[in-house]
Amino acid sequence: MNEINRLAQENKELSAQVDDFKNRLESKSKTTDDKASFDELIEILKQTEIETKAFNKPEEKEPKKVDLFKLFYAVRDDIVTGITNAHDSTDYDTFLYYNVCPKLQVHDLVANEKVAGVRWRRFAITKRGQNFLAHVEKLKVVQKTKPKAPDKV
Repeated sequence: MNEINRLAQENKELSAQVDDFKNRLESKSKTTDDKASFDELIEILKQTEIETKAFNKPEEKEPKKVDLFKLFYAVRDDIVTGITNAHDSTDYDTFLYYNVCPKLQVHDLVANEKVAGVRWRRFAITKRGQNFLAHVEKLKVVQKTKPKAPDKV
């Protein structure tokens, strides 16, 4: 009986270790996959263009095409805090809510969520969106710190 109890306890401990190793392996592979897929995602977002007059000078009548990557990076602080469709939203918020965020949602960078106690909804950044922005920030730091080639004499 003692032997059965000892083996049951050992089995329980080994099962816990196996679960722990599985979790570590999954999180490592997700991180590795994301870094590779983030570089791909940057290219996809750069090829996705949105027409808007939001960045026009007053004398410009035709809408400009802006790539989604530049746009997402430029408005990242607003998206991190959340973009709503509240009745008193500005034209800027409305543009982001209806034109930019749905395209980012396709790539799981933002998610549309119900806000408790009100009738409007909000787009908020996802964990993947946060990781993506962190990846972009890391790329910018790496590019800034690369040594420059020496001048030819």
